[in-house]
Amino acid sequence: MTAADEKHQIIIEARAFGVGQEQITLKPMVESIKDKFEEDVFSAGCVLTADTGYCSEDNLQFLHDENIKSVIPDNQFRMRDPVYSDSETFKAHKKKRQETRTDNKKTRDVFPGSEFVIDFVKKEAVCPNGKEMIYLGDDFETKSGPHMRFRGYLKDCRECPLQEQCMQKEVKSQGRQISVLIESKRRVTQLDKMKKIIDSDDGKKMYSKRMYTIEPVFGNICSNKGLDKLSLRGESKVTAQWQLYCMVHNAEKLWRYAS
Repeated sequence: MTAADEKHQIIIEARAFGVGQEQITLKPMVESIKDKFEEDVFSAGCVLTADTGYCSEDNLQFLHDENIKSVIPDNQFRMRDPVYSDSETFKAHKKKRQETRTDNKKTRDVFPGSEFVIDFVKKEAVCPNGKEMIYLGDDFETKSGPHMRFRGYLKDCRECPLQEQCMQKEVKSQGRQISVLIESKRRVTQLDKMKKIIDSDDGKKMYSKRMYTIEPVFGNICSNKGLDKLSLRGESKVTAQWQLYCMVHNAEKLWRYAS
């Protein structure tokens, strides 16, 4: 993970993490940056931007608790923006990604929870085929709030003519299950707040700064400096190799802006 300032693209922190997911690396990076600078680099006026891989409720709550202003979009923010979602380029790119996926995960679109008729007062649910479902309780909690859970009767799901549209896999030991947020008890999460920010014009402008702040850094090191792959193994060695290239990048930037 690498962080740089917007004005000069000076790298202020760079580390390698021996993990596959980006989300858990944000907090240690922020803490490391704060430890290295005497003054508060995340003071008023500073905005931390990161790509969708770093967006999670825990990360957003951490940044909120640290009073750090941030713009980190969720992975569906493009789909909510008609400028992208309605464009032929976006649709073609999405189709290509789906066709070239290598994880061999075979899934199909099924009826979402919104297709089921829910009576929150009577605690009843009816599936798209008009069948009543079994009430499993309302003790299922997420950060958004409590959910009601329902499951279709096994016999109904086995004989359902809409089975392929409703079930990811063949019906075996149990019917379709759904969990539906109880809207009257919905909690406003940090993710909800971030969605409003990123969907606003100001939020989009702030997030767009990320592209010309950090991406040129990677372009310079990988293309201009020739680091097409990391040749060492182990977190400490990879970190050292990456930081050496970052030092060269910073030396070049300092020479350019100091002259």
